[in-house]
Amino acid sequence: MTRSSILSLSVTFIMLGWLLNCGPDKPDRMPESDSEYNETRSLEEVQTDLQSEVWSKRSTAILAAIDANYREVIPELYRLLREDEHPAVRQTAALALADFGEKGAAPEIAAMLRKKNGENPTFLLDALSKLNVASTAPVIVDYLGDENHAVRLQAVRALEQMKAIAMGPRILSRLQTISSNDPDMQRAHIMALGKIGYGPAGAYLLNLARHLEPGPNLAATYLALGRVDYHPATAELIAALDREFVKGRENALEATLQIADSRAPALSFPLIKSDRRETRFAAAEIIGTIADPSLNPKLEALLDGAIPHSVAPAALALGQRKYQPARPVIEKALGNLEYPDRETTARSLGWMGSKESVPVLLEVLKEDEGEGRYGAAWSLGILEAKEAIPDLMRAARSSDERLAMISVEALGMMKDPSTLSFLANVAEQDSAARFMAIDSIGQIPGDEALQRLKELASSSDEKQKQAAIRALRYRKEPEVVDILIEILRGTDTSTTSASMIYSLLHQKTEQEFYSKNQWLYWYDEVRKQ
Repeated sequence: MTRSSILSLSVTFIMLGWLLNCGPDKPDRMPESDSEYNETRSLEEVQTDLQSEVWSKRSTAILAAIDANYREVIPELYRLLREDEHPAVRQTAALALADFGEKGAAPEIAAMLRKKNGENPTFLLDALSKLNVASTAPVIVDYLGDENHAVRLQAVRALEQMKAIAMGPRILSRLQTISSNDPDMQRAHIMALGKIGYGPAGAYLLNLARHLEPGPNLAATYLALGRVDYHPATAELIAALDREFVKGRENALEATLQIADSRAPALSFPLIKSDRRETRFAAAEIIGTIADPSLNPKLEALLDGAIPHSVAPAALALGQRKYQPARPVIEKALGNLEYPDRETTARSLGWMGSKESVPVLLEVLKEDEGEGRYGAAWSLGILEAKEAIPDLMRAARSSDERLAMISVEALGMMKDPSTLSFLANVAEQDSAARFMAIDSIGQIPGDEALQRLKELASSSDEKQKQAAIRALRYRKEPEVVDILIEILRGTDTSTTSASMIYSLLHQKTEQEFYSKNQWLYWYDEVRKQ
């Protein structure tokens, strides 16, 4: 069954909603079943139903026009948008025009949002985000203050999609007038400022971060500070890494890495000795990611084990920095079964990138138990140590599901055609490693691996299909676009698979479309010319 991207947004809510009590009179009839959408209807049938006196029939006809790519009805869609008596039909027409890429409809849709004549604003905001017409952004900003949570989120998404940085002053001004007693409205404006990356909001956001109580708004403010790249916030964000507020720690780390202030590693270093594990590793990630060579000797000194819980974080930071003088010391530390977080210590050797560590990693992989095996398997994959393939295959058959999954992942990193048969066999089994095997197949070069992925991506098993689509991201062959389009034709647009295909097509083609109809039109009418 093939339906337009509007279906999941429109038909369920529009028809059921107005049937219950949230709109005009009940329709004369409803579609009896989904079978009405199963077959492509002729242009003549669609044109006739667009003139029907039954609102649900008009809405269904709009959906059929989208499914069949009947661009001939666009003038009629404009008429319905402007004149139809039923809000459901008007908003469905708006979404359809957006799917067809009719930018001329944007001002009229924005006017509908201002008038509030019964249309559901989430659908109209979605339409404007797809059309991406800058002049409509002000009306979207107004909906950041809507009472409905879903509407506020849709407004934030629309502004982000439109990259509406010009709306920054307006959003900031509104945020400054919102009372702390209205946290939902406050959060929507904070999120919007971050999503559009409005730098001048940094000072105000930092002041908020210093005064807000732990909760969703503080977490949102940390993220926004990262997205607006406000360097003066670095010290506050790093201090948050060792506070009790869990979501705050997570978002502060993300923001610190995004800002990448050169002061951050030195400010983070004391936290690598924290009693809180998450804090230690957050500090290690910052130190390992943002350059500051002066810290290398201090990190290496921590490998002596005087503070056992700091060994693995220090090893991780040194590994990410690829500081080769520390490699032998890390290998020695890995041999100490008493140190915590041996998985991370083993992974640090993979980050280091030296194949001289392969013998040590193989020894750890062969251990009878322990988390060190997980890190060793991963590092052997990262290092593309093909001499480890037999041992990784054995580990991939382990009853330890995590070890099996990581070993399968490592085999994929090898990109070795000799592992294809083994991985295909794992992919066919009902095991935890099944989807990792599919991902690994995606990394193996050659027509045979690509054909296997195509078969898996055409599966009726939605999870298997998603895994195969995800694995296609590795492929460089031009025919990947053809494969994705072929799969899309038979994919229900209400599924996650459809969204994944849109995203991957964007990556492969640099085209920016947001619906099945738009992608098929581009492929059939434009790309094939």
